[in-house]
Amino acid sequence: MPFVFRAVLRGFIHGLVGVLLLCGPAHAAGLFVDVAGTNQTPVGLTRYFEVLEDASRTLTLQDVQSPAQANRFHAVPAADDLNFGFKTSAYWMRLRLQNTSGQPVDRLLEIQNARLSSIQLHQPDAAPSPQLSVTGAAQPFDTRSYSNRFFVFTLQVPAHSERVIYLRIQSDNPLAVPAKLWHPEAFHTYERNDYLIQALYFGLALGMICFNVLLFIALRDPIYIKYVLFAGSMVLTLSAINGLGHEFLWPGTSQWSNMSSYVGFSCCMVTLLVFVRHILNTAKVVPLMDKFILAQMVFYCLLPIGFAVSYETFIRPAPILYGATSFS
Repeated sequence: MPFVFRAVLRGFIHGLVGVLLLCGPAHAAGLFVDVAGTNQTPVGLTRYFEVLEDASRTLTLQDVQSPAQANRFHAVPAADDLNFGFKTSAYWMRLRLQNTSGQPVDRLLEIQNARLSSIQLHQPDAAPSPQLSVTGAAQPFDTRSYSNRFFVFTLQVPAHSERVIYLRIQSDNPLAVPAKLWHPEAFHTYERNDYLIQALYFGLALGMICFNVLLFIALRDPIYIKYVLFAGSMVLTLSAINGLGHEFLWPGTSQWSNMSSYVGFSCCMVTLLVFVRHILNTAKVVPLMDKFILAQMVFYCLLPIGFAVSYETFIRPAPILYGATSFS
């Protein structure tokens, strides 16, 4: 009987060890992106990223590759996109790639956030030598190796190999990293359709602006030119948010591109308040509210100066103020 009990116990332990061994490689393999399996459908990379927060913003690639720092990388909770909000820290993101095919594979890494101030892509295992790409909203547009309104990087993984790449991202704006891995042909199709939609939208918006300019010329009613100012501010603000402004309107700028969306929001608030004040005739109907509206207009006219003096100080309360004005 003791012999039978020991045999059963030994079998149970061996089976448990086998299950653990099978689960271990499966979990480890889940951290790798098989680039050979990405075809027409892009792969969301959030669940593949391992993240390290650099509060001092002084760590280098050699630092984060050292054992002491490498162990600090951790997987992120399941989510559609990485979003850290307003953070002064820099974030390092480690991504493991593997190619199970017999041919070298080219892929495109896209980050769909045009307002990230600084992005570094390190490919330490690239052949024939390590590669580094440095770009961001606070850099001129020509620092991008791939011309796109968002940030796009070219990756190559040799046949039957594994590679590790590192992203270092720091931003004065909300730090969100919606990253995808694309097959080049699929991305080119998506990119063409995306720019077509953007062209249709901005074409319609500019058409409405021109129509209201003609109405102002014909009728001499100032309400039309006030609407034009608001609509024009909104168009420029949206172009700053979606990256088209940096690509086509101010490609050589750095700090302006970084702060242009929030300066645009301030202009939108001023022109919106001018338009509302005219429509509602608040100066006569509700004089007390009119004084409040005038105070807001003065504040939003001065806010861009605050951005220029200390962007990090004024950027945090700005979205709350914009929202409060929009709903008031």
